[in-house]
Amino acid sequence: MPEIGISVVVPCYEENEVIEAFHAALTAELEPVGEPYEICYVDDGSGAGTAQRLRELAATAPQVRCTSFSRNFGNESAPLRPARVLPVAGTAAPKP
Repeated sequence: MPEIGISVVVPCYEENEVIEAFHAALTAELEPVGEPYEICYVDDGSGAGTAQRLRELAATAPQVRCTSFSRNFGNESAPLRPARVLPVAGTAAPKP
């Protein structure tokens, strides 16, 4: 596996309805850059739907990593990795 050039950390909370669309849009922006990248989704204590969709995404996309917290810790708790890291504040889910 090539050395990771870009890491994107995406905190997720109850994003199961929009994660696929968000991932497609993010990938469309990263692919043309031409550097190896990883997308690290961090489920911040969502219900089972978000964690399951993230696991399914990780199973089909080799550049995707995911982890789940046992409860909601807030988006600033998403782990950051040493590299060029681009934290993303959220997915595009409409908030009430």
